Amino acid sequence: MGLGSGLPGNSVSGQLGNVTVTDTRALLTAAWTASAISTSFTTGIGTAAETIPASSVSYW
Repeated sequence: MGLGSGLPGNSVSGQLGNVTVTDTRALLTAAWTASAISTSFTTGIGTAAETIPASSVSYW
């Protein structure tokens, strides 16, 4: 999936898809925590000018 393009220093955003959690433990007080991680995004041949580091990626 492509997120589009943007100029250096600008933000680009897009929907990455749904996240579904199914808790089958059948506990009355069930609780869970979801988290997400990212690697760097690269384009083209992956030169420094074409890489967005994971530290610049956010998820909400």
